Amino acid sequence: MLRLALPLVMAELGWMTMAIVDTMMVGRQADSAVAIGAVSLGSILFNSAAIFRNGFDVGLDTLVSHSLRRR
Repeated sequence: MLRLALPLVMAELGWMTMAIVDTMMVGRQADSAVAIGAVSLGSILFNSAAIFRNGFDVGLDTLVSHSLRRR
């Protein structure tokens, strides 16, 4: 199970690290408060879409397996 879960864990950690690095990079700009707010909003939207997609994929597994079994 660990061998299957490890790539998923690494991907999730990569997404979180990407948001942190983005925030650190835009914090060095002249108008950093607006830039940090924009990066935070983008991270929230990306993570919301990713969570929805993951939930959709989990629910779709059962439907696909049932449709393939009926053929």
